[in-house]
Amino acid sequence: MFNYENWLTNLMYKVANELNLNGYNFEVYNEQSFVKKKDVTPKTIYVILKYLSSSKIESTQLQPIQALIMSEENGLQIASLIFTKIALDYNLYAMSNIELGGGNSKDMLKMTYTSPVVLSNFNMVGHGYRSVLYSSINLYVLLNVVDVEDLKINGESISYTTCSFAYTMTADVQDFSTSNFVKSVKSKQSFAMTIAISPTTSTFFTKLTQIIDDQISGNEQFGVTFMLNGVKIIKQMKVSTINLNSTKMDAPSIVVGLTE
Repeated sequence: MFNYENWLTNLMYKVANELNLNGYNFEVYNEQSFVKKKDVTPKTIYVILKYLSSSKIESTQLQPIQALIMSEENGLQIASLIFTKIALDYNLYAMSNIELGGGNSKDMLKMTYTSPVVLSNFNMVGHGYRSVLYSSINLYVLLNVVDVEDLKINGESISYTTCSFAYTMTADVQDFSTSNFVKSVKSKQSFAMTIAISPTTSTFFTKLTQIIDDQISGNEQFGVTFMLNGVKIIKQMKVSTINLNSTKMDAPSIVVGLTE
């Protein structure tokens, strides 16, 4: 069974290592278990999670969490740096194929984070002063769901904000039966996919630019692979539409249509 408190503890160690912040320890508690904590150490950052009322619609459960972060002794820069990076890098992060209570490993967890804000400073704890920071976390628990995973185009991993696809069958509705109702048979089929991505530097975006500039043919083939319900889907597709949306206040996004 997935344990979020253990996962968050490991994530903080991972982020600290990425920031070259060595020598610090991290402990994550719920508010009841933290009450039992007797001693605090100077280079340990404590996170106390307060689980708020959750709501559930169909197979999706929303679990809001208030995270109170007790900084390192006589400072707050380390705690602030770590949770700011978590908010930047792991907002909208998703984990799939885990056990969350749905009875199998087909559950999914999506999460959002806000950057930390300081609630109070100069709190006397142990032998020094500590700050208390606050971050809001939302966990979206999806039980027994299937989603697109590991999307790659020409072998390059694609990070998208939205992804949709459609399988369409063209029916031949000739009268193949003697009854009053016709029975259709498949005549043709098609597969199309639409993804919204950020126009960041990548091999795929370079190809899109070359198509727009007519440097390469619109018949350029793209190898598209993704996992769906444990099955690896492999397609050879062409770009059918490229729509770039750019406004002065928001980050640009590009919506790409692909068709088989």
